[in-house]
Amino acid sequence: MNNEDLYAQLGLKKDASTAEIKKAYRHLAREYHPDKTRGNAEAEEKFKKVSAAYAVLSDEKKRTLYDKYGLDGLRDGFDPQRWEQYQRHGGAPGPGGSPFSGGFDFGGFSGF
Repeated sequence: MNNEDLYAQLGLKKDASTAEIKKAYRHLAREYHPDKTRGNAEAEEKFKKVSAAYAVLSDEKKRTLYDKYGLDGLRDGFDPQRWEQYQRHGGAPGPGGSPFSGGFDFGGFSGF
């Protein structure tokens, strides 16, 4: 998935109901389905994006994670506690250079 807004992929606002999400997906899936648009690479790509957005927004758990944490919340190994800690500290990366990497602090060693 890319950084595009999943709601925008379906032409919806963030407060869309489950029924609205399903209706928008079905409409767009019919429009861009590969069987209907054979050979149109742009339509095929749009179909994939719409399907990926629906896979997240139609699953209540995934949708909640996405709404709160964005695409980061959908990544394997995502740790909400680390994310919250990262946000509390103004977004400063941890010792590993990433808010999501643990790591050992080598600051106490001077022999290198």
